[in-house]
Amino acid sequence: MYYMEKKHPLTKEQEEYLEKLGQFRKQGVKITIDDKELPEDKWDIIFRVREPRSGSVFYLADCIADPEGKLMEIRLDKIRVHDLDDTR
Repeated sequence: MYYMEKKHPLTKEQEEYLEKLGQFRKQGVKITIDDKELPEDKWDIIFRVREPRSGSVFYLADCIADPEGKLMEIRLDKIRVHDLDDTR
């Protein structure tokens, strides 16, 4: 189960990242988060999700292009990172 961190101000870099996503959307690039097209005011979820036990969670962006190489979609999906120290 994942939970959301309490609201805190985004860093300058995080704000710039979200602004760039917005620019891509205005150019016609589809932006999905966990397979859903969310309104831009919900995009900060990618910086606020956490997993309470055994590792952390972050969003990974995949860029999808058409056959000519034009960017068509940016998919952001949750990725869980397990504690690698347990394997040593």
